[in-house]
Amino acid sequence: MIIIGLIVVYLLGFSITFFVFKRNDDIRLTVQEALGLSFLIGIGVVTVFMFLYDLLHIPIKAWTLLLISVIITVALSWKYLKSIRSYFQNIRSELPHFKSAEMNLAWTAVFLIICFLLIGSVAKSLYWPTTSYDSVAGYDLMAKVIAAEGKIKVSLFDMDVAGKRGIYPPLVEGSFAYAYLFGSDSSKIITSLTYLSLILLFYALLRKYVNPLNAVLFSLLMIVTPEMFAHSSLSLTNMPGAAYAAPGLLYLFLWMDKKQKPYLYISAVLLGLNVWARNDGVVFNAAGFFLLLYDAIKSKRWKEIIIFSTISFLPLFAWTIYLKLAMGVTQDRFVNHLFWDAERFGLLMDWIKRLILDVNLYGLTFYIFFLAVLINIKDIFRDKSELLLMIVLSFIFYSSIYYQFDDTKQDSLNTMMRASFKRALFYFVPMVLFYASTNKRTRWLFAKIDAFITGRG
Repeated sequence: MIIIGLIVVYLLGFSITFFVFKRNDDIRLTVQEALGLSFLIGIGVVTVFMFLYDLLHIPIKAWTLLLISVIITVALSWKYLKSIRSYFQNIRSELPHFKSAEMNLAWTAVFLIICFLLIGSVAKSLYWPTTSYDSVAGYDLMAKVIAAEGKIKVSLFDMDVAGKRGIYPPLVEGSFAYAYLFGSDSSKIITSLTYLSLILLFYALLRKYVNPLNAVLFSLLMIVTPEMFAHSSLSLTNMPGAAYAAPGLLYLFLWMDKKQKPYLYISAVLLGLNVWARNDGVVFNAAGFFLLLYDAIKSKRWKEIIIFSTISFLPLFAWTIYLKLAMGVTQDRFVNHLFWDAERFGLLMDWIKRLILDVNLYGLTFYIFFLAVLINIKDIFRDKSELLLMIVLSFIFYSSIYYQFDDTKQDSLNTMMRASFKRALFYFVPMVLFYASTNKRTRWLFAKIDAFITGRG
């Protein structure tokens, strides 16, 4: 049954993705993009269906989800059935075809290392049970009860044992519940597919700017980021949040760079699902909003920012209202006024420095990013400046959340930085590596490597 459920998810996600991209026939939807977006969008939209069923008091069952998914898939695909058939008939391998065997072997060697690591991650995910406390007592527990009771407002709330993890937006726990509804013994297959989708999308997005060796090497760098790789087989919310937020901002950068509307729509959908996974992901939507606002002021065009804001912020508003009206819950974790505390700010900065430079947590990821910024300093305002600004704004906004937390309403700043912020850096790993890979100097270096290996230098 789980295979059927996953096939339907992919078909639903592909129908939405293909529908968006067909609005501009100049954009070629690559195989990696299609696979990555199909799962992320498909499983995210399924959890939206769960939410709507809950509002309408329709039982959340496998067959009810299959029914709505098939109806939407057919409705979106009907007009483009001929185009979809042509797409699959003309699929070409995305592996590079170089005249030089050495260069092809170099790419293949890195690719095989990636495959080895990903197989290990998936094997660990599928064959080891859920053990993380946050999931056992929260997300996975909620998923099991949602699957058993067929609703989002489950009996755990009536018994007041849902806890703070129970009021997270429903994407993660809903996607886990989807696996249980279709007979899976573990929800961790969803985690693995989410992680694989992120890797596929990261590589596909890199290939829009860089050569294959560059793309595969930086994909490997993202995979071997220690803490993030560890979470690729855990049933938690941080890695799924990153899988939506980071590509969401990267697609927004693509739109700002190329001005092709499908990229804007995909960005808005991914960032909307980002806040459907974790509320704190709103900082990335906010960073995107401010860059679009600047662009709108310059161009005097407001349609794009209205579309983006509506799609990307609506899920957060919907969930906040639902918590208030259906569950009587108000999330109050912050000091409700701006303030200055030099000691707290210093502690925050000390933790940030300690975490991003800890090679046991993030390897060389942030060192590579800082080096890329340094060597690209002459062109910093001309080359990928919008992307760099999105990274900086997002980081400032996200750090401000932790500064503004009220320690009397939750754990101390030290505890939150040690446990929460440490994992929140997952959001930034794909973005900083994307910048490091695609900036002018790195592209020049890999062009030289390509010329040397292929004998054109």
